[in-house]
This record gives sequence, C-alpha cells and structure tokens, in this order.
Amino acid sequence: MLSILIPTYQYNVSQLVENLHAQALQLTIEFEILLYDDASGEEWEEIHSEVAQLPFVHYKMLALNKGRSAIRNLLAEDANYSLLLYLDGDSSIASDSYLEDMLRKSTGRNAVVGRTVYTQAPPKDRQKRLRWNYGSKREDILAVIRQKNPYHSFKTHHFLIPKSILLMIRFDESIKDYGHEDTLFGAELQKLGVQITHTDAPLFHDGLEDIDIFLNKTKMGVKNLLKLNKTEPRVNSKLWKTFTILQNPLLRPLMNLFSLPLMKFTESLLRNKHTNIRLLDLYKLCLIHSLSKQNQTKH
Repeated sequence: MLSILIPTYQYNVSQLVENLHAQALQLTIEFEILLYDDASGEEWEEIHSEVAQLPFVHYKMLALNKGRSAIRNLLAEDANYSLLLYLDGDSSIASDSYLEDMLRKSTGRNAVVGRTVYTQAPPKDRQKRLRWNYGSKREDILAVIRQKNPYHSFKTHHFLIPKSILLMIRFDESIKDYGHEDTLFGAELQKLGVQITHTDAPLFHDGLEDIDIFLNKTKMGVKNLLKLNKTEPRVNSKLWKTFTILQNPLLRPLMNLFSLPLMKFTESLLRNKHTNIRLLDLYKLCLIHSLSKQNQTKH
C-alpha cells in the first residue's frame, strides 16, 4: 500500500526510520521504507547498519552522487506500492499519529502536503538562527493558509503522492543543486490538474545550516530560478514577481545603480548574525538582479 521514501546525504536518519517503522506497524498496513543514501561514504553505511536490518526497510548506498531530483526519481522507480510518502532525511517525527494523519487525507488521486515545523526556542548556536528564523516564519504555515494557494505552497519536505502521478511528472534532473525543484513540481501538478490537499500533520525540520551554508544555498536557489525562467516563466515565485516588476524601464536604472552595493551590504549584515527576514528578502532581490545583469553582460 505505502512506500516511504527517504533520500539522505551525510545525515543520521536512524531515529526517523525507527519512528516511521513503529507507526506503520501499528497501522497494520502493507508498507516498505526505502532509505537511499546519495553516496555519503562507507562510514554512513555503518551508522545506518542497524535500521537497515529492520523488516520492510531497504537500504541502499549509491556509488555516485545523483543529486536531489534524480535520487527522488530513482526512489519512485524502485518503490513497490502505489502510494509514495517522501520525507527529507534531516527531519524528525512531531506526532505519534503522523502516518495516520497523512494517509487520512489521501484519496489515492491527490497529493498531500504536510506541515513543516521548527522548535519553539531558537537554537543556542547563533550561526543557525537565521535558518531557524526563516523556517519558523516562512515555512511553518498552517494548512488553512497554504490551501488558499495550494500549488505555490507545495514543498517537498514531506508529501504523499500516487506513484503514477510522480512518474508522470518526475523531478527535473537538470536541477542538480538546491533550489526551486519543489516550486517547479507544484507548477507541474497544477498543469495536470492534480488536487493538492494541505494538512497540519507535522514533521520537524532539524537540519539547520550555518549562516555561510544557508546563504550559499540561497545563492544556488536564485541561480536556479534564473536558469529555470531563462526562456519562459516556469517558476513564478514571489521573488520572481518582484524582480520582473523592477525590470520596468523607470526602475531598472535604479536597480543597476544600487543592487550590487546593497547586496554586499545586506550579505555582510547577515553573515554578522543579523536574522531579520526582510533583510534576507532584500539580499535575494539584489542578488537576482546582479546575477541577471551578469548573465546579460556575458551574452
């Protein structure tokens, strides 16, 4: 009935697998857990050796790193059941009824997107507070709010989907790095007319990055956004909408003048542990304009 699919890379997912395994057994459903490691290295095989022995758990260490999209497609291809539950590996269960709550929302034809939650208290490590603040304010959103714009609110952190639909759309394997594969997938679901049901079934996102890593991922995401929208607007995110407005002939000269110094200034503030999300928004806006300008200069 249910294939639980967990891609991971250099992260210990043992507790997540054990909790999911216990909940699935309690529901007395047919299930499997496919845990695929994207070439983390031999030491991670030892770390996951215990959970790999659990009944219905299938563990595989990939020989070569495939990337975020390709490993998700491989998991779907290898899954034995018609319903797929994807979970990011850097997560932990936040409810004893998590699986039951997700399955209850499935009609067998829709996609079900759960709620991403964060700890109430900020992390003690100040290097991780920007990522925590961003997640708490921009990603932890009630289902009733997300349902108002269901396709734009699609996130890959944890979602349930029929295997037939996933293999019809597939994740875009040209996206090797971090950024916007979920936005693009949501847009493809909308094109097919697949209903998305948002639920408050919670899953903690635990893998908070340090400031440098988070800002590097942010830059990857902006580069991917420009790449995906190079010929047509495939990903119509809020950042892209604001960026296109500022391409107005009256506004573009101002952006040309101020975007680069503003980008450097905001990045400096963020790297010095300022956690204001509006500051991050301004950084991303200046970044996308600067990168776009660089691309135009090259051509």
